[in-house]
Amino acid sequence: MSWVAEHLPVYALNLILTTESELFALRYPETNTLYILDRAAGGHRGGLPLHHRSSLGTRVHSPEAAQRPVVVLASEPMDDDPGWRSLEPGELLHVGAELEVSSAIALPDPPTHRLELGDLSEHGRTSQSVSSSAK
Repeated sequence: MSWVAEHLPVYALNLILTTESELFALRYPETNTLYILDRAAGGHRGGLPLHHRSSLGTRVHSPEAAQRPVVVLASEPMDDDPGWRSLEPGELLHVGAELEVSSAIALPDPPTHRLELGDLSEHGRTSQSVSSSAK
């Protein structure tokens, strides 16, 4: 990713990579947010399953989360849980097999060839905004 940040035009790179037992997520640069919820079993109200609904209509439901901790990544907080936090620009997040969460700023500097919204094609600009039909 350091090579990409130095050599290629970059507007936004939010990446999520999973293996059988781990998850990695990167937010770069600050263009688009990426949120994490590291939730204890039952959530902040205790004893509740995981049930989230985003403003875009995305739904996540997990009855097992009433008994187990969960880690959720999303482009926006999906409920009023106070545990949601935005990854910092350049932050690389790691979630291990036992749901242990750690992170560090992996890319502290902005891209060398940073693109702005106006630099994108019409299709590219449209893809970066929420359409009224999605609400």
